[in-house]
Amino acid sequence: MPPRRRGRATRQIPIESEGQNKEAECSIPVRRRARQVDDEVDVLAARVDEMELIMAGFSG
Repeated sequence: MPPRRRGRATRQIPIESEGQNKEAECSIPVRRRARQVDDEVDVLAARVDEMELIMAGFSG
């Protein structure tokens, strides 16, 4: 019969699997954030185009 352990269990996670877990957890929000940034860039680019048209009207 194995000896009893006292106190908390000391289970350690191997370093490799810890890195893989972090990578899997972070990959989805990063993709979502990248899409959000792309959408924001598209909106801002459209506004710049509108401003350029207005400025061209004043200068021409």
